[in-house]
Amino acid sequence: MTGTFNLTTSAQPNPELERIIREHASPMAVPAKKVFLTDERENTGVYYIVSGRTRHYLLGADGFEKVFFVLESGWFFEEDSCLLSAPPRFHVMAEEKTDLLYISKEVFHVLLRQSNRFNEAVMRSLACKLRILNREIESQVFLSGRDRFLELLYHLTDTSFAFDGKWYSLKRIYPQQELGAILGVSRVTISKFINDFCNEGVIRVVNRRLQISIAQYNRLDTLLAE
Repeated sequence: MTGTFNLTTSAQPNPELERIIREHASPMAVPAKKVFLTDERENTGVYYIVSGRTRHYLLGADGFEKVFFVLESGWFFEEDSCLLSAPPRFHVMAEEKTDLLYISKEVFHVLLRQSNRFNEAVMRSLACKLRILNREIESQVFLSGRDRFLELLYHLTDTSFAFDGKWYSLKRIYPQQELGAILGVSRVTISKFINDFCNEGVIRVVNRRLQISIAQYNRLDTLLAE
């Protein structure tokens, strides 16, 4: 199984970088579940996530949603549009209450020229997201939908506590519709995967929440480490 995952975790804490940004940015608070940016707008600046989590997705002509990134604290977004002077592509929703720092386009370019630390952080953000997209293409080409679903569960697994000594829960709870949006499949397909894996003893559903068997998690851990 080839390692790939389009949901990211927090970037490394960088107090000095955040200090630089705060000196030149405006704070912005977004409530949970609010779509606060769409693709029907002009790019006016760049955002830095202080806390919380944002979902970045596209909508097809038929309304089908495909998630490309879920970004947490320490990440930038909209930097590509600023650098290319191009229209934004993604809709952005706060998955939970999110605190942002907004950097205007003019200030963004000044900081790129004047601050090596800021420049390196932006380049790293872009490079990491490019790698995520490359892995997403690799995943679509080489992995079956079942394998992609298992890998998603692996990356969402919380290993801090075992239920009945045999099961791990997930760090985040996504409805079937949202799991489908992450993987690029329908909710019906997700439902089928869940039923199949429950019958195979790979996962179980407790109080409407998925749990993955520790044995299956360990097998995936070995495969993804190869």
